[in-house]
Amino acid sequence: MRTCIYSAYSKKDVEMLLSQTHDIWDLQVTYNSGAIFEFLEKIKCDFLLFDVETGGMFPLEALDKLKNYFPMLNVFLIVHGGAEILKLQFSKYLISGIFDLPQDFLFIKQYIENFFSDKESRKNQTVLMNMDKNTADIINSNIIGKSRAAAALKEFIVKASKNDFPVLLLGETGCGKGLVAELIHKLSAFKTKKFMPINVGCIPENLAESFLFGTEKGSFTDAETKDGIFAAANGGTIFLDEMESLSPAVQAKLLHVLETKAFCPVGSMNIKKTDFRLICASNENLRELIKKKLFRRDLYYRLDVLRYEIPPLRKRKEDIALLVNYYLKSTGKRISSSAMEKLYLNNWHGNIRELKNCLNRACCKASDTDIITALHIEF
Repeated sequence: MRTCIYSAYSKKDVEMLLSQTHDIWDLQVTYNSGAIFEFLEKIKCDFLLFDVETGGMFPLEALDKLKNYFPMLNVFLIVHGGAEILKLQFSKYLISGIFDLPQDFLFIKQYIENFFSDKESRKNQTVLMNMDKNTADIINSNIIGKSRAAAALKEFIVKASKNDFPVLLLGETGCGKGLVAELIHKLSAFKTKKFMPINVGCIPENLAESFLFGTEKGSFTDAETKDGIFAAANGGTIFLDEMESLSPAVQAKLLHVLETKAFCPVGSMNIKKTDFRLICASNENLRELIKKKLFRRDLYYRLDVLRYEIPPLRKRKEDIALLVNYYLKSTGKRISSSAMEKLYLNNWHGNIRELKNCLNRACCKASDTDIITALHIEF
C-alpha cells in the first residue's frame, strides 16, 4: 500500500479519490499546503498529490521548498484548467504528472499506479542485472512479482546469502518465510550442506531440548544416544519457524550455543562443537513478547542481525495477477476478468498460501471448463 499525502481543495475531491484508492493508497489529507511539510517530517511518504488551489502557501513557494528539502519526492499536481500552459511554468520542478480537473479520479489513480509500476519494474531489472544468471534464475522462479515489495525481497535474499549472519524473518502466516529461508540457503556458501527446516511450534515442550541438542544413552527412560538438530546441521543451515514457541529454558540454551558454537547433549557432560547458519522466523511481535517476559531480550538481540519483514499479499496486490497466472500455468486453466477482480478485492489474511488454496479449489470446481469465473472463486 502506497502512502500519499494529498493536499486537497475540497472534501468532495477527497471522497472521490478515496472511492477509487481506499484499498491501495493510505491517504494522509490536508487542506492547507503548509501542513505538507509537517507530514513529510513525520511519515514515510511515497508521493505527494498537490492541488494548487489548496489554501495555505502559494503553489510556487511550496514547490520551491519541496525542491530544496525533498528533491527525491514524487510530486503530482492537480490544476483547474490551463494544464498545458502550467506544464511550462512548473517544468523546473521535475513534476511527475499534472492532472487537469474535472478529470476522472480513476484516470489519476491509473496514471500514478502505472508510473510506479514502470519505476519499480526498472528497479527490479536493475536488481536482477546485478545478479549472476544462476542466482537470477533461482530467484525469479521462486519469488513471483514485479512490485516494489518483490524487488526489495529479492534484493534482501541476495544480500543475506552473501554472509553467515543470523537472519530474522517476520511476517504473517502464509507469506513465504520458509521459502525465503530456503532460498537464502540455496544461494549461500552453505548450499552444499543440509538445510534443516524446523517448526518449533510442532515440537512438544518436553521433547524440544532433546530434539535440538540430542541425547546420551540413559539420560532418561529408553533414551538412546542420538544426534540432535545442532549436530546434524553442522556446516549447514537451520531454519527455526515459530521461534516464539521455544520455552525460556531452551531459549537460554540456544543463546549459549550461538555465542559459543558448542553444546552438550541431554544427559552428557561432553561438549560438542558445531557451526551452522541460523535463520529464524516468527509471525508474532517479538518485542511485545519481550515486554511480557515471554521471550528473552538477549536472545532477540543475538538473532536480530539481518531482519526482514515480508509484506502481506494485500500490500503487494499488483503481484496477484502474476501469481495467479504462475500457479495456473500447469493446470491448463485460464481466469476471467471477473474472477481476477474478485481475487484482487480480497484481503488475503492467509496470504500466498490462501491464494494457492483458493486457486486449487477453483480448479476443482471448474473441472468441466478451461475458464475459471467469479462463480468458481470461494474464500
